[in-house]
Amino acid sequence: MSPSRSAQDRTHTERLLLRVPQPSDAQDVWRLADNPKVAAMIGTIPSPYPLSAATGWIERVTERRQKGELLAYVICEREAGTLMGVISLNEIRDQTANLAYWLGEPYWGHGYATEAAHQMVRVAFDHLQLDGLTALHLDHNRPSGTILQRIGFHFTHELQREHRGVEHNFRCYALSGPVER
Repeated sequence: MSPSRSAQDRTHTERLLLRVPQPSDAQDVWRLADNPKVAAMIGTIPSPYPLSAATGWIERVTERRQKGELLAYVICEREAGTLMGVISLNEIRDQTANLAYWLGEPYWGHGYATEAAHQMVRVAFDHLQLDGLTALHLDHNRPSGTILQRIGFHFTHELQREHRGVEHNFRCYALSGPVER
């Protein structure tokens, strides 16, 4: 992200605060991600998920943010500040990025992921001035597809790739941003 395309350190919705992760968040990220049910839905979370993985993730996203390759936020309850999950724009290049997110199991089914994803789309188009977004999910994680469709993404294709040593189907989506600036 060049200075003209820099993202803010935080943004919020009615119920949520999205902010850049800090080293002090590692314990909460680990606590939520070290759940086989979460890992089963997310292609990039190992199971078990050690605390060192959370610490390493925060270090990597901080470094990649500084290079303009990625923007990651932790998703927190706006009033209480409780960390609930993660959302990111990955592979930022050529005016596009890939949207990814996950929530800890206690926060499933309350509309938090939809609310966070909708806000991240605003950040992508309004602040970073990207032209398009992509997203994908494991075929069996249908709630993620529902979230993407609710916020305007459309299904583009399926692909097969390895996930935990086995070939799995992934569903791919895209969303175009504003053309005129």
